Amino acid sequence: LEIDFSAWFEPYVRRWLAGTDTQTSEWVNRAISKDKVRPSLHLVTVFEPILTSSPSQFEPEETATHSSSIVDLIDSCKAPVEFILNLKWPNEYENAKFLTGLSRTIAKSIEQYANQLEAMFVEEMFPRKANEPPTQDVARPSAWLTKAKMVVQGDKKIEPFVFQPASCIKLNNIQAARQLLD
Repeated sequence: LEIDFSAWFEPYVRRWLAGTDTQTSEWVNRAISKDKVRPSLHLVTVFEPILTSSPSQFEPEETATHSSSIVDLIDSCKAPVEFILNLKWPNEYENAKFLTGLSRTIAKSIEQYANQLEAMFVEEMFPRKANEPPTQDVARPSAWLTKAKMVVQGDKKIEPFVFQPASCIKLNNIQAARQLLD
């Protein structure tokens, strides 16, 4: 008597993958809320430690320039990948579909993360004044053009801009996230 367990469990794995996909916003928000905005760990890769059974996917390195939030986000993505790989699903086609769906989920979480960091970066670069309406987009091209015209005409004094270290780290976090998708 041969029982096809994969056919019986397949809908449950799909449901679990759908539930995992809905948690991406939570992963991103939690990683950003607990972020230590200082250089922390060197990013190696998300899949390498899983495939090599390495205890940690990140190795400390003093020259790292990103913060802990990208590490936390990738750790959140690591558990579902390990779960699917540990199933050792017998049907290669279904296993590939599971991993493809999970790859989409990871890409979605990285995209949400990058969008949130971009919004935080823009807010740091172009803080709103108290009397400025919140819907005005100060980063739009016409705003830059208007500011440039004012400087050329002498209506506005040129003030040097100093990037804060936290802003640079946010940009490095986005780059680290990009490297994960490559």
